[in-house]
Amino acid sequence: MPVRCDRRYRERISRSYEKSLELQKKTEHYAGKAAAVGKNGISSDDPDAIGKLTAKLATPQASQDAMKKLNAVIRRHAETHTETRITAPCSCVTANRPRKRAC
Repeated sequence: MPVRCDRRYRERISRSYEKSLELQKKTEHYAGKAAAVGKNGISSDDPDAIGKLTAKLATPQASQDAMKKLNAVIRRHAETHTETRITAPCSCVTANRPRKRAC
């Protein structure tokens, strides 16, 4: 009889400990969410929203412009040097249609 009581006692402690850990994880999750309030997005009622959006958009636009220039150089080089042209690995890949299936 004492073995059962001891087993139940240990199971109850284990359940309490597991519940405590779950609640701690939940607390950390919501603390992180609370700390992030106002930091992740640009609110529409912010008086400086247009400036923030313009600044946020500048980085991707600069990257896109750089890629356009790089693609123009690659195209120019590929037209003049046909022997060094990059070719598609198989017939299912073309310039206009990327690979959608494994060959």
